[in-house]
Amino acid sequence: AEELFEEGFVCVMRTGHPLAGRPLTVARFATANHMLIAPRGLRGTYSDTALEKLGMSRRVMLGVPHFLVVPHLVARSDLIATLAERVAHAFAETHGLVLTKSPFPLERFVMSQIWHARHDSDEGHAWLRRMFREVAEQTAASPSKRRPKKR
Repeated sequence: AEELFEEGFVCVMRTGHPLAGRPLTVARFATANHMLIAPRGLRGTYSDTALEKLGMSRRVMLGVPHFLVVPHLVARSDLIATLAERVAHAFAETHGLVLTKSPFPLERFVMSQIWHARHDSDEGHAWLRRMFREVAEQTAASPSKRRPKKR
């Protein structure tokens, strides 16, 4: 296994969203209409856990199974979403998205590549792992990203 990068979250909304020009407070976050990313169809995200600790919840208006549809839908609605930083930054300019810090601390996560030991010496597999590592290092080189850790 190899850790490729550590990632955090940002809140995203369209440029003309009613909250786009105002500070995003916990109360505003909780009362906004949200898009939920639920790959397994389940609730319970980092945002939901953090809000529960504050005795609050959010209004989820739409659930989607994959994070890559989020920028397209947020850009054309008054929904907000909490999205991985790299994805949000990649789509911000082309989709007219406003990115803002979460109004409460959110856990970060580590993206890793994992393979079976029998592939350690496989040249093709090693090449593919190297390509993933290089892409991760290139995206980590931007100012808001951390360098990947190897183990």
